[in-house]
Amino acid sequence: MYYMKITHLLTVVFCGAVLGFATTAAAQTFDNPAPLDGYAWSPNVGWISFQGDNYGVAINPDSTLTGYAWSPNVGWIDFGSQSGCPTGSCDPQVDFDTNTFSGWARALNYGHGWDGWISLGGSNHGSGTYGIEVTSSGGFTPSSYAWGSDVVGWMNFSTTYISTPCGRETTCTADETATQVRNIWCELEPEVACSAGWTCDPSVNSCVQLTGDLMVDPPLIRRGDEVTVTWETEPGVYDSCRVTGPGGPWSGVQNTDGVTAPNVNANGATFILFCTPAGGGTEVKVDTESVRMIPLIYES
Repeated sequence: MYYMKITHLLTVVFCGAVLGFATTAAAQTFDNPAPLDGYAWSPNVGWISFQGDNYGVAINPDSTLTGYAWSPNVGWIDFGSQSGCPTGSCDPQVDFDTNTFSGWARALNYGHGWDGWISLGGSNHGSGTYGIEVTSSGGFTPSSYAWGSDVVGWMNFSTTYISTPCGRETTCTADETATQVRNIWCELEPEVACSAGWTCDPSVNSCVQLTGDLMVDPPLIRRGDEVTVTWETEPGVYDSCRVTGPGGPWSGVQNTDGVTAPNVNANGATFILFCTPAGGGTEVKVDTESVRMIPLIYES
């Protein structure tokens, strides 16, 4: 018979993760449009408002934009579906994977030689590649520019923001072997596996390095047998530790002499080493060990 030792550790460090794509990004999960708010700035026509009484622009769950922005100087700007744009797809939309915009908006007072089109991303107009990009918190990067031809010119979105349907959040996976991010669009991004010798600590939702060892002997017992529990930790890592399980709890940063857990009568027993980091902080689970029972055999 054999058993598998699970050694958990603990030095909280935020770099102990490696890319491990155990899942693919999930489809979006938000249901209601996410409004844009704030203003864009054009040196040519001034402030452009994205939200006001009876108007606004929003991002839909299917990634398209709808609604109207308002400029006191050029009037309504339509961010909905349009046709006849100069190039590419006309519909304004957001790529939920890259947080970048594409497509076109249009000022509805176009005419007299002005077509009213505003490009949300491109690579012309003598300025290299330009476009609009959302940050992980729902704001826009300082270099987020759209292009509105000679009338509107460059249109900067750095003072615009989105009422995001979700807040960006990092959590541990259920098995505590990886981290996973839920982004502002409520999507679960691919899992990022912790490095070898690391585990994900739910108290900090990050990968932490393992530096403790819990041992239970023997690992296979008959009902009612005793087991000896010992544990060790790396010097200076923890202020205090405790071990839970049948007969416990026991305390101490380490105990290499062992403590006795008497009369283990469950179908199996689990012992867990918890420790508090040196200097204070949240107690974390450092290591887990289990014992297994030899099945009872009855003669008929």
